[in-house]
Amino acid sequence: MNTADIVVIVVMAIGLVVWIGEPLIRRGRMREAAADAQGDAIQRLTLQKETLYTAIRDLDFDHQTGKVDTEDHADLRRQMEAEAADILRQLDLADPLADLDLVVEQEILAYRQKEDTAALASEDTCPACGTGLAADPTYCPICGQSLKPTV
Repeated sequence: MNTADIVVIVVMAIGLVVWIGEPLIRRGRMREAAADAQGDAIQRLTLQKETLYTAIRDLDFDHQTGKVDTEDHADLRRQMEAEAADILRQLDLADPLADLDLVVEQEILAYRQKEDTAALASEDTCPACGTGLAADPTYCPICGQSLKPTV
């Protein structure tokens, strides 16, 4: 092998690395750009939310001091609350972990319901009135039904 062969192999290896690595690098940059855009949107929505909260507090103060009458205060406050609710919905949609939170909450609810069902099934009840029995009594404390089989 001479020097020209080594140079050709090195150039081909470098070209292969660039050809394979370039899409991976581009995908990483696209993810970063999307994350930056999402972060900017969240920051913008948070700023709008805080601005609306301040405006609502100022409106309430102006109403208390008599600068705004009751009818105008109610209308303006209703409008601002509707805007704030819309912004909060948008923030929930922009949160990347909102779907995960929903899934976790649903799993916890299903687990609790399964636990409640198992607890009800394992609890002894009176056959006559359905009262739950804590220990192993001979008679039901509510209706007096005999719970032990007679021999």
